[in-house]
Amino acid sequence: MGSPKKSKVEPGCSDRISSLPKEIKECILSNLKVQEAVRASILSSAWRNVWTTMPDILLYDWSFASPVSQTTARSKFITLVDLVLALHKGSLDTFILEANRSFHDVIDRWISMLSQKVPKAITIKFASGPKFKIPSSLFSISDLKNLRVKYCIITLPRKFEGFKRPDINCLNIQALVLEVLEVEGQFEDLHLNAPSLLHAYFTLDKTEAHKFVPVAHDGKRYLMQVFGSLADVKTLTVSGSFLTYLSKGCLLTKLPGAFHRLEKIGIERCFWNWTEALAICSIFQNARMLRELEIWSYPREEAYARNGAWDQDETAIQKLPLDHLSMVTIYEFRGLDCEVSFVRMLLSWAPALEELKIHRVNDEDDDSEEICMCKSLMRLLALPRVSPKAKVIVT
Repeated sequence: MGSPKKSKVEPGCSDRISSLPKEIKECILSNLKVQEAVRASILSSAWRNVWTTMPDILLYDWSFASPVSQTTARSKFITLVDLVLALHKGSLDTFILEANRSFHDVIDRWISMLSQKVPKAITIKFASGPKFKIPSSLFSISDLKNLRVKYCIITLPRKFEGFKRPDINCLNIQALVLEVLEVEGQFEDLHLNAPSLLHAYFTLDKTEAHKFVPVAHDGKRYLMQVFGSLADVKTLTVSGSFLTYLSKGCLLTKLPGAFHRLEKIGIERCFWNWTEALAICSIFQNARMLRELEIWSYPREEAYARNGAWDQDETAIQKLPLDHLSMVTIYEFRGLDCEVSFVRMLLSWAPALEELKIHRVNDEDDDSEEICMCKSLMRLLALPRVSPKAKVIVT
């Protein structure tokens, strides 16, 4: 019986993978755990130090299960993270650190080293031990686009002015004990899980992206993904641009469990387009304990040129349960048909309303505007009121 034949290797083709461009090698290693990527660099001189410039670093401590002791495994993992952060030379797209053990004594050092790499995306998740405090060095990473942290305490530096990237797309907040939240920025999507929240403020800077064209609903439940967990919130303030964001999805939907304790709503820079009004009504529909409403009127130019009250055909809205609403205040009132139409709805929905305060916009130099305002106020004062105690006060 003859000896087995050896496979013939043609000259120049002994290691096609090792001859790949450096960028492709980096991509290949980025799909491996860091310790596996380091081992690969030892096997061949062509792969030596490729891991030090790969764009993604993935570190998981459960791959360091020691048959000797948990202490030994933890020590080995700390050594690995220290070496990786010290020796990595290139720019970072993604840094992921997930651990079942506690590393609270070294996390400050790691994040300080990581901040010098200027990564675009960071994930840090611990599963045990006391919650770790995010060090201030994390907030100095100017190019950070995606941040995910779990089991941590966040204290923003006093001089923190926000991350500098102009294109943050999604903000995902998972904070089970958070009580006060203020969100203001240029994000395009928001996911919130904060069942203990008591006071909330939401606005958007990207108002130019939401100019008033007919909205094609995309089927997403923005109301649910933002407000669905807010069972205990007492005060809620939103901007007109944020209402426009909500109006992209399904409106007039019920949010089981949300807004059970909501007593006060503030609407800043109300633009007075119909989809925005629908978003407001969607909140009203779920806020059965609402007692106070404040609106700052801020109509866009197109609101002055409409033939009717609204920019689209009015969707039929059934009577909303505003049984406890007792105080409404509207600032910068201009007497536009859309403003009067919205007041008409409130007067017909609120059986316990006591005061509706109208603060007129200060425009003493325009006589025609003053005449229009007087006519609008006469219409407003003549509107029927479902509450026998309702007073309309104009200042």
